[in-house]
Amino acid sequence: LQPIIHPLFADLCGIDSALSRAKRAELLCAVKPLENGEALTRIDGNETWHPNWMGKIDDDVNACFVKAIIDRTWANKEVSSYNLWMQGKSEIDNDDYKKDVITECTKGYWRNIHKQVCNKSDATKAEKAQERKDLTRQRARRQTVTKSRRQAALKYESQSGNKGALAIVDTDFASEVLSYSESELSADTIQRRKKADVGKTANLVRGYQWRSVDYVAFLRWLSLR
Repeated sequence: LQPIIHPLFADLCGIDSALSRAKRAELLCAVKPLENGEALTRIDGNETWHPNWMGKIDDDVNACFVKAIIDRTWANKEVSSYNLWMQGKSEIDNDDYKKDVITECTKGYWRNIHKQVCNKSDATKAEKAQERKDLTRQRARRQTVTKSRRQAALKYESQSGNKGALAIVDTDFASEVLSYSESELSADTIQRRKKADVGKTANLVRGYQWRSVDYVAFLRWLSLR
């Protein structure tokens, strides 16, 4: 239901639903409530909603906005399924197309926008949110680089006959996975793990020595393959 409900938030707020998900969310966060307390404006027959993201979901304006999303999603099942099919996506399962499921998904996304707006309104929260965003982007970059290196290492092994290149990349050279108790971790380590959204059961890895120049050069070579 997300591919249907999320763009509807943009449509009702006068935002182009064809924009990327990140851009839609950014513009949604910038939507402000009307000073007269009304839920929407009507210009030449076109309605533009103005939910109050800083308010509560069951406030009058927000409740009307959520209901409008739910009603439109429920009424347009056939059109929505056809649009998904045209985009090469699976049609919606009938078991998922229920009022209570639609309601839960709609409220979930509203709360997501509410949280983003609240974080941006608080300087400290905004800074932490940006840190999490940066760490997530860095982690995604590392995952992409590691994946490409592994693929290149397999090709290198088959072409050169030198076995073991993949094992070096996989095991993170000169490191060891440790078991630990959270009570043994320093305050700085705990804080860094929280910023990186590392789970409590995640492994702790310790490096024994700096990577050699040759190994770094080899990884760089794999990245360029």
